[in-house]
Amino acid sequence: MRTSDFSRTPPLGRAEALVVTDRVRSAAGAPGMVRQRRFRERDLPGGVARRRGVLAFFATLADAERFAADAERSAAGTGGGFAHVYAAEPEGYSNGVWRAEDRSMAHVERFAALSGEVRRGVEPPRVAEGGDGAPGYPRRPGGSSGRREGGGRRGRATGADRPAGARGPRAHPGLADARAMFVGATRYTGPLAWLALARTWYPMVAKMQRLRGFRWYAVYWSPPFTLGTLAFFSGRDELLAFARMPEHRDLMRWITDGERWGTGGYIRLHGRVDAAARSAAADPADPDADPVDADPADDAGGTA
Repeated sequence: MRTSDFSRTPPLGRAEALVVTDRVRSAAGAPGMVRQRRFRERDLPGGVARRRGVLAFFATLADAERFAADAERSAAGTGGGFAHVYAAEPEGYSNGVWRAEDRSMAHVERFAALSGEVRRGVEPPRVAEGGDGAPGYPRRPGGSSGRREGGGRRGRATGADRPAGARGPRAHPGLADARAMFVGATRYTGPLAWLALARTWYPMVAKMQRLRGFRWYAVYWSPPFTLGTLAFFSGRDELLAFARMPEHRDLMRWITDGERWGTGGYIRLHGRVDAAARSAAADPADPDADPVDADPADDAGGTA
């Protein structure tokens, strides 16, 4: 369910900004740093064999911008590299024990609108439509042997099912090219829930990695049975298109069907803050400076 209050979510849900950079390897000791994770990329386009760096979440956007500026200064004169700041959107999603408003487990009625739908004034599709063809019918992931609406068996994307931009294995530009990401986690009830999840999770991730807008992802674990995801995309629309994949729709409906499989979840979307906007925001004396755009129009798991 949608929310703007993340006070009961785990630390990554409460972080208001993120820095992704290959100019330093650690954010340890940085003011406001909430959590960090080192990353490594290989075989990138343009002949880049390897890239290493850090993803660091910060309590505030100002903390993130200071760290990014320090990383840029430390690498001055070396050439190349990047330090990108992402700002969390004010609204996101929470459920169950991590929801501040109440403890309800329910998915949103409709998916978030794509930029084209907003321009045309079109309502996005309902989450509870499609899939098994029965609105509101929750299904165990991977558990249906029937055919999907419009033909084609579950687990195999037909030409009609396949998300726009889906391709075979390909080299992606990687984190340096990403402009949108989400961080989310689900608090599962135990190993049986993980086993049920796996039947849809692995095919969903394989399909996600073939999407044109996909850039990078990682999974993390918190005891006892929480699994979280960080995923980066080329833009906000590409991220939201992933959320509409049949597999993700099934997971949203499955995990929010009571508390048999999970007792909490959250998602936050982050959009990249352009360097020019960051520089302008850092100079409040400039009356012509544009405000920081925390949700770029051309930008962008767990449970909804």
